[in-house]
Amino acid sequence: MKKIILLSIFIIGVIGVANLYWFYQGDSELNLVDFEVNKSLSVANVDHVQIISPVGTVQIVQSEGDQIQVKMKGKTTKKTENNYELDIQESDGQASIEVKKTKGNLFDLYTEYDLIVKVPETEFTQFQVHTESASVEMNNVSSNKYVLKTVTGDMNINVVQGSFDIRTDTGEILLELEQIIDDIVGKSVTGDIIIKSQQPPEALQIDFDTDTGEEVINIPSYITGKGPIIKLSSNTGDLELVSK
Repeated sequence: MKKIILLSIFIIGVIGVANLYWFYQGDSELNLVDFEVNKSLSVANVDHVQIISPVGTVQIVQSEGDQIQVKMKGKTTKKTENNYELDIQESDGQASIEVKKTKGNLFDLYTEYDLIVKVPETEFTQFQVHTESASVEMNNVSSNKYVLKTVTGDMNINVVQGSFDIRTDTGEILLELEQIIDDIVGKSVTGDIIIKSQQPPEALQIDFDTDTGEEVINIPSYITGKGPIIKLSSNTGDLELVSK
């Protein structure tokens, strides 16, 4: 019995040394490799965009042309480089952009990537982004309505105007607008929520709800009981509504 145990330990040791050797030679399945996937889609018939990505950072910016251009770029191991798929398709006026985990473990500790989405200068009816542990950055994208949700990521949104439904559990929300003309709903469990408006609104209905955070409203005089509804809530985070 003792000989069997010693033999097992010896075999495990040999395998470990071999794996370590191949790792330093760059031939191990655990060696990190760069990957990049590029896809595009025409926006000729698109009025609704939906983006789904589990991890990483989602960057959405305006671009020229008539194509939605998507790039997924990052690092992963040789063993898991084929575990992710970038799926883009259009159906009934909706462009769907999704990073799918095709195989492997649900949680991948080695893979990290950025999803960069470039959209043409056009106004969409609705723009949706859903992530798990990914932050969302959006600049100069035009839509009537924005629905943005993440579990642990931050939201950094800089657009002209629109109605918003923004939710995160532990992340922070920063929303910068030229003007407030539609309702805004923002929810975070522990993060701060900050809304900045370049043009002071003439009328607003403000509904703030926080347990331990601070409430800051710093805008010129406005008419209450009329205008867009600003509804922000966070258990422990601060809530701010200010003019730039």
